[in-house]
Amino acid sequence: MAKGKAMEKPMLFQLIKAAFIGSAASLVLILILAAVMWKQLIGIEAIPVANAVIKVLSAALAGFAVQRHCQSKAWLYGAMAGLIYAGLAYTVFAIISGSFTLNAAMLSDALIGMLSGMISAMITRAIK
Repeated sequence: MAKGKAMEKPMLFQLIKAAFIGSAASLVLILILAAVMWKQLIGIEAIPVANAVIKVLSAALAGFAVQRHCQSKAWLYGAMAGLIYAGLAYTVFAIISGSFTLNAAMLSDALIGMLSGMISAMITRAIK
């Protein structure tokens, strides 16, 4: 049993690290979106679509990052990394907005994060 717990700690660290990698990607993509909007290349009506694309890409990056460190069940770890990313992103934006409410959009983001991370890990493993 001690061997199992010893193996869980590094993967937990890798999951958290992958979520932070996804969050850093979100930050970079949001800054790029802000710069594009500042130059008036796109209008504010593109924000919801861009926001969804940023979430999918960032969760997929989290799934990709974690699958490199797991021996098996990459799809599961990818889904968990995407979920942790979604939770981290929700927490950051909830702190900024000042409201922690559980709603359908948050649950949708969690599901999108899980699916994006899982699919990214599965595709990456299938290509190898």
